[in-house]
Order: sequence, then structure tokens, then C-alpha cells
Amino acid sequence: QVRELAQQHFGGNSSAAVQVVVHSDTASIDDPTVQQRLIDVTAVFDGDTRFGAVIAPQPGMTISPDGHTGILIAGANADTDDMVKAVDDVKDELTALSGDGIEVYPTGSSALWSDFNKANHDAMIQAELFSWPVTLAIMVLAFGSLVAAGLPLLLTVAGLVASAGGLVLLNEVTPISVWAMNFAMMFALALGIDYEMAGKDLIDSVKLSSEIAKALGAEKASPRPSATADAEPLRSSIRARRSSVAKLAPSPMYCA
Repeated sequence: QVRELAQQHFGGNSSAAVQVVVHSDTASIDDPTVQQRLIDVTAVFDGDTRFGAVIAPQPGMTISPDGHTGILIAGANADTDDMVKAVDDVKDELTALSGDGIEVYPTGSSALWSDFNKANHDAMIQAELFSWPVTLAIMVLAFGSLVAAGLPLLLTVAGLVASAGGLVLLNEVTPISVWAMNFAMMFALALGIDYEMAGKDLIDSVKLSSEIAKALGAEKASPRPSATADAEPLRSSIRARRSSVAKLAPSPMYCA
């Protein structure tokens, strides 16, 4: 409610507002070159209705004592999720204004979340590039063939397609955490391996029953699980934890 009041009565100057820091080691904020850069920054925000009133750097408030750094504030005219997306759309254009000894970079809560989401996405992709080949190599050794090892990965891909589609649809109704896809990948891989191992144990059990029937000369033999089936719950738990360890990657919790 406080954020809504700030947006209504103070030009969107709430915690979701975007602060753009403009700095020069040689020129002051009053310098015509710096002033033109501030006009260019304002023009970027004016072209997007998600941003509210733009407040230029003010002496004694948003201008540093030495006069070389100023903060331009662009109010928030949308909710927090839309403001993060808005920063995604304009931050490259804002940073491109840097040059000739003048630095321009956005900051604030919305900008920080934008950077965090990008860092998390990049870390997730990096984790997949490293973990999937290693996981495939381990499964080839465990199952004894590339085809058998590929089945869990096919189940994982199918689970990811279904879960990703569900997350996209659900995100249209309510915001979804940035960690949702990470957990979807982790559990899809764990369940794919688990189902494959369960199927392998079932096949081993049928083969064992067949061998017993032949040895006893009986026409029928009651199916009985293999010795490895009793340890399946423990193995499933170990596989789930191994999958979660494989997904670990440098993912900074906070990005400036």
C-alpha cells in the first residue's frame, strides 16, 4: 500500500523506481556535455509508459559534494514485476550512453533484480552444459549402453517440456520464482533416472524368476523381486541428492 501511495502522489518515486547514476571524473554535473547526457537518459524513459516522472539530479540531494556524480530518478508507473522487465528492456540503451569520460549505469531495486535474473539464468545454462555430459557418462557406465542411458534423459526432456509449459501458463496468472525452472530440471532428471532404474530392476526380477523356473523344472514360478529391489528406496534418495549436487553452479545471490 505504501508503494502504491508513493506511485500515485510522488510520481512513482517508490522502492521500484530506477536510479541512474551519471559520473565523470573531469566534468561536473553542470557541464553542458553531462547535461546533454542527462537529457538523453530522460528521453529513454519518456518513451516507455511503465516509467513515471523523471527527476533530474538535485543539488544537496542527489548530486555529490564534489559535483561530479548525480543520480537521475525515474519513477515507477507499474508493479514491481513489470518494472524489472522494463529495466531489462532499457538498461542496454542506458549503459550505451556511457562514453567520452562520462559513465551512465542504472541501479536500484528493479535494476538489481534484473541483473540477478540474468546472472541466475547464465549460471543455470552453465550448470547444464557441465552436468549433462557428466550425468550421461555416469549413466552409460551404470546401465552398460548408450541407449539405456539415453532413456532417462528422454524422460527428463519430456518432463522439462511439460513443466516449462506449465510454468509459462502459471506465470500468466501469478508471478513464478526464478528458482522454479532450476528445481524442475533437478527433479525431472532425478525422476527420469529413478524410473529407468525401477524398470531395470523389474526386468532383472523377471529374468531371475525365469531362471528359477528353469532350474526347478516348474512351469510357473512366483515372481519375486531381485535383491537390488530392496535397496531401491535408498538408491532413489541417493540419486536425487546426486542430481541436486550436479546442478550446483556459481549463482550469485546478489548482483550490483
